[in-house]
Amino acid sequence: MAGSTRMKAGTATKKVLNFLSSTIMIKLGKVAGSYMIDVACINNKLVERAQSILKILYSIENEDALKMLKDTNMNLDNFISKRDML
Repeated sequence: MAGSTRMKAGTATKKVLNFLSSTIMIKLGKVAGSYMIDVACINNKLVERAQSILKILYSIENEDALKMLKDTNMNLDNFISKRDML
C-alpha cells in the first residue's frame, strides 16, 4: 500500500480533525496544562486517570486526590474549574 493516495488523504483528514477538536476543547476550557480534564469518573479506570491528573497538576497524594474528587461529585472538570477560580 506504499504511496496510496487514499491512505495519505485519510491521514491528512485525521490530522486536521484532531487539530480542530483539540482547539475546540482548549477554547471550551476542557484542558488544563496538557491534560484533557473533561473526564466522567464512571468506572475505576477513569477515577484512577482523574486521580493521576490531579496528582500531576497539584502535586498531591492519591488519597487526597480521591477525597477532592468525591467532594466534587467525581467530576474532575468541576474541581479544576473551582480551584482555578480561587
